[in-house]
This record gives sequence, C-alpha cells and structure tokens, in this order.
Amino acid sequence: MRDARAIGPVGTAGRLLIGAFFLGPYLMFWASPGPLDFVAGLLLFPAAFIVAQGTYQALVGGRLEATGPWAMAANVAVAVLLFSIDATRPATAIFVGASLLLAAYRGYAGCEATAISNWILRRDDQIGCVVLAPLDAVDAGSSDPDHSRAHGGVGR
Repeated sequence: MRDARAIGPVGTAGRLLIGAFFLGPYLMFWASPGPLDFVAGLLLFPAAFIVAQGTYQALVGGRLEATGPWAMAANVAVAVLLFSIDATRPATAIFVGASLLLAAYRGYAGCEATAISNWILRRDDQIGCVVLAPLDAVDAGSSDPDHSRAHGGVGR
C-alpha cells in the first residue's frame, strides 16, 4: 500500500518538469554523460546518503532534520560545487533528475536530495531543503489551511 501524497499538482508538476530537464536537455547539452555517470548518479550518490543517514540513525537516532539557514546554504554550496566540476556534473544531473522524478511519482514533499535514500530506507530525513518549498507552499495554501502538507514527506 502506498502512502498518501504530500504534494499537490503544482509540486508534482514542478518536480516532473525540473527532473525531466536534468535528465533530458541538461544532459544532452551541458553534461555529456557516460556509463559511469549513470552508475554514480543512480547508485553511488544515493548510497552516500544511505550511509550518512544510517550513521546518523546509529549515532543519534530519530529523524534527521537539518533545515535551517546553515543547512540550506551548505546544500546549495555542495550542489553548486558538484555542478561546477566537469567530472561530477553529469552524475549530479542524473542524481537530481532521478530524485525529482521519484519525488513526483511518490508525492514526496521533502528534501530533493534525500528522496531516493528516504524511499529506500523508509525514512523522512530532511537536509537543507530549499528548492521546491515555494511550490509546495502554493499547493498547501490552496488546499490545506494549516499548510502541513508542505512539511514532511512520504516514505516514512
């Protein structure tokens, strides 16, 4: 049985469009992927998040929620760094695109970077979420008076 969707049509459309952009035009024109980039983007990057989340769970326990300004800045800095290096750009685009498409499919409103690892681990950890929160707020404001859908996610 699938969990209830935590995003509405605006959040879903945003994730589908941005995810498709990274897996289509971005890869074709700016990233030039090879087979190892698909391995890194679809296996190694998610594995790194799984290891980090597993380590956090073992050491601290509970849900990881690093969503303040410093976590957001760190998340953006890592993304900018990975996209600015020729060697990591294609794998990063594949990882981001796949994460967004999975989030759209599952109705996940949480952090884009943890969509794959949260799905595999059945967790709802949040690390530096910033990118799609405005779209989720539009959905939450239009159909959820307490705006609770824009926080948290699916896959617990």
